[in-house]
Amino acid sequence: MRKLLLVLMLIAALALAACARNGEDDVTTADDPSETTTEVTPSPTPEEPDPVEDETDYRPLFGPYANDVHDFGGIDIVIFFPWDRTPASGVTPEADRLLERIAHFENRWNFNLVWREIGWDNYVARYITTTMAGDPMGHFGYIISRDLFPMFITAGIAQPLSPFGVFDQTDYYPIMVESTRFNDMLHGVRYHFGTGHGGIHGNSTGVFFNTTILEREGLPSPFDLYDAGEWTWENMMDIATRATRDLTGDGTTDQWGITGRFTPHAFVASNGGGIILEDGGQFSFGLLQPQALEALTFFSELSSLPIWAPGGPWDAPMINFAAGNVAFNVNQWWSLSRYNHDAMDDNWGWVPMPMGPQGNNGGHMFGDEEAFMFMPSSAQNQREAAIVLQAISIDPIFDPEDWLFGMELTVRHGETLDMLYHAIHNYTTRVDMFQGFGIAGALGGAFGRIGADESAVSVMQEMEPQVYANIQDRMFGDHLNNAHRTLAQAAAQVRMSIFGRFIVWEEVEDDENIPHVYLEHTHNEVDYAYTYEEVRDLIAYAWEALNDALEFFTEEEIENFGGFNNMRIVTEYLDGM
Repeated sequence: MRKLLLVLMLIAALALAACARNGEDDVTTADDPSETTTEVTPSPTPEEPDPVEDETDYRPLFGPYANDVHDFGGIDIVIFFPWDRTPASGVTPEADRLLERIAHFENRWNFNLVWREIGWDNYVARYITTTMAGDPMGHFGYIISRDLFPMFITAGIAQPLSPFGVFDQTDYYPIMVESTRFNDMLHGVRYHFGTGHGGIHGNSTGVFFNTTILEREGLPSPFDLYDAGEWTWENMMDIATRATRDLTGDGTTDQWGITGRFTPHAFVASNGGGIILEDGGQFSFGLLQPQALEALTFFSELSSLPIWAPGGPWDAPMINFAAGNVAFNVNQWWSLSRYNHDAMDDNWGWVPMPMGPQGNNGGHMFGDEEAFMFMPSSAQNQREAAIVLQAISIDPIFDPEDWLFGMELTVRHGETLDMLYHAIHNYTTRVDMFQGFGIAGALGGAFGRIGADESAVSVMQEMEPQVYANIQDRMFGDHLNNAHRTLAQAAAQVRMSIFGRFIVWEEVEDDENIPHVYLEHTHNEVDYAYTYEEVRDLIAYAWEALNDALEFFTEEEIENFGGFNNMRIVTEYLDGM
C-alpha cells in the first residue's frame, strides 16, 4: 500500500545511514563538489607481524618498515589537502621513489592510498563539521599550527598520535614534531613524504647579515663572534649602531644597522623564554617570566635607537636587506629564497640569534607557525593509517644532511655552510603557540609601548588579563562552545538526512513473510530496503543526536534542521500503522 510520499533534502548521508544499518563505518567527504567520497571498511587492529615468508630485504629500497607484514583488509587510507598533492611520476627522483614506496606497501599490506583534494573554501570549518559529525574527510589532513592549537586539540577534533607508538621523525624535523605536543601527547606530524626535509626549517628565525657592509666598515664578523662565544645581544647592538651611516654626506641616513620581522619574539626565544607556554595540559602567559621581561627590556632599548631601516609593507625588511643597505636582518629562513638569493649574490651570511644573558648557543630558534598533518578524531582504522603514513614518509636513500649539498647551490659561502651544519645539529625550532590565541595584534601594540614611559613589566601586566581571557575562551569558552555547537548540529542533520530523498514508503513482504519498508527512486528503481525494526533503529539513532543538540539549541531551532520534518512524518506514519 502506497500511503506516503516524502521529499528528501539531504542526499549525501544515505550511505552513512546504510552503513549504520549494516554495522559498518566509513570515511566520506563533506558536501563539496571538489571532494571525492571514498568508503573505508574497518579492519581489526593490526596484530604482531607473522614471520616473513619472502626473505628478500626490501629496506634498502623502501625504508625501515619495508619487511613488516600486515593485512589491512583492502581499506582505503585517505590523505587530504586543500590543494592537489597527488605525487606525479617523472617530475623528481624523490617523487618517483615515493610512488615506488607506496606501491610496495599497498601490495604488501593490502590497502589503497587515496590522495584527496578538498579545496580551500572554508576548509577549517569543514574539518570541524565533518569530524564532529563522524564523517571525516580522511585519515590525515593539512592543518596550520594556529588552527591546531588550541581548539582542534582541546575540542577533541585532532586525534592524539602518541598512543599509536608509530611516529618517529627525529631525523627530519624533530622540533616541529615536538611543537605539536599538548599534555605530552603528539597531535601532528610533518608531511614531507620523504622529500625536501632536513636542514634549517623555513620558519626558523635567525640573523642574515651583509658581509660587504661589515667588511667595509671594519666591523667584527658574527661568525668570529659566534665561534668565540661572544655573539651576544650587546655586540649585535654595537655592530648595528656602528654600521648605521650617512654614506653620501647629505645629512640623511642611507645605510642602516638592523631590520626584521618577529624581532621581539626572537629575542625572547634567544633568552630561553616564550609567549604562550604549555605544561601538563595548561597554557600560561610566558612574557611575565624574568627571561622574557629581560628580552623585552633589551628590545625596547634597541628599538629606540636610530639604527632601524625604514618601515613599510610587511615585507619591507626583506626588500631593504636585499637592496644591500642594511647590516642585520632578523628574519625567517624562507625569506632567503624569495628575496635576497639573487640580489645579494655571495654578500650575505647567516647565524642564529645572539645569546641573551639567560640563553645559550645550543638552544632553540623561534617559529611563528607551521603546517602539520593531523588525524580527525572520528577517523576509522587509525593505527593502520598511522603505520602507513610513517612508512611512506621515510625515503631510505635521502639523507637529511643532503640538504646541505643543495645549499651549496644557494649559499656558496663556506662559513655560512659551516654555520648551517652547526645549527642543524645544535639548535631546534619551536613554534610558539601565540598565533592560535588571537593575541598577535595586541602583542605588536604592546611591544611598541615598552620604552622610557612604560616598562616591560607594566605593559605585560596590563596585557595579562586579556591573554588569560583568550586562553580561557579558546580552551573552554565561546570558541570551544561553538565547536561543540557545530558538532551537535552537524551530527543531528547528517543522521536525519536518511528520511529525505524523494522516496515512497511501501509495505511489502519477502519470502520470509517479514514486512519491509522500501526506499524507491522516482523511477521506481528500488534503492534500499529496511525492516520496520531497522527504521525504528534509525529513528532512535537520530534522536540521540537531537538530544545532544538540545544542549545548544531550542526545540524550535532543532525543528528547522534539515531532515527533521521528514523524520517526524515517518515516525508518525509508523506509529499509525
